[in-house]
Amino acid sequence: MKKLLLVFLVAALTTGAFAQEKNGWVGMSVGMAIPGGDMDEADSGISFDIVNFGYSFWDVGAVKIGGALRWTGSAGTVDGNDDVTWGVGGFYVGPMVTFELGEKWMLDLKVLGGNTAVVVDDNGTEYDDSAFGINAGANLRFNFAKKWGLMLSLDDQMASIDDTKVRCFTSNVGIGFRF
Repeated sequence: MKKLLLVFLVAALTTGAFAQEKNGWVGMSVGMAIPGGDMDEADSGISFDIVNFGYSFWDVGAVKIGGALRWTGSAGTVDGNDDVTWGVGGFYVGPMVTFELGEKWMLDLKVLGGNTAVVVDDNGTEYDDSAFGINAGANLRFNFAKKWGLMLSLDDQMASIDDTKVRCFTSNVGIGFRF
C-alpha cells in the first residue's frame, strides 16, 4: 500500500510540474534605434538587446505580474558623417505586467530603471557619461514552440546627463527561450 501511495504521489507531482505554464523568458534581439531629446539631429542607428528577460511571479486571470531586466546598446552616426558617432546603452530592472492575448500571444508592458550611458565621438574628441535613466517599453511575444518564441520589442530610454536630455527609441525583433 505504501508503494502504491508513493507511486501515485510521484505521478501527481510530476504531472503537475509538466502541466505548469512557462513563466519566464530570456531573449536577444536586433533592430533600429532613433535618437531623440538633445540628440535629435543624430541619424538613426542600430540597436541590440544583449539580454531581454522577464519572469512572472503572480497570475491574476489572464494577467501576470512580474519583473523584467534589459541590457541594451545602440549606436549610429551624425549627419551621415562616420567621424561623428553616438552610442546609448543601459542596464535596467523593474516591474512588468503581462497580458495573455490568446494561446500563443503575450504582451509585456514594463517600466524599468537603471544606468543609462551615452558616448559621443566627434573626430576623436570623446564625451562619455552615465546617469540614472528610465526605460519604458513593450514586448509582443509569439510562442511558436513549447520553449521558443519570437519577440517584437518597442522601448524608449530616457535620462538627463549633465543637463543633456538623452532619449533613444528602439524597435527590435528577436528570439526568446521560454522557461
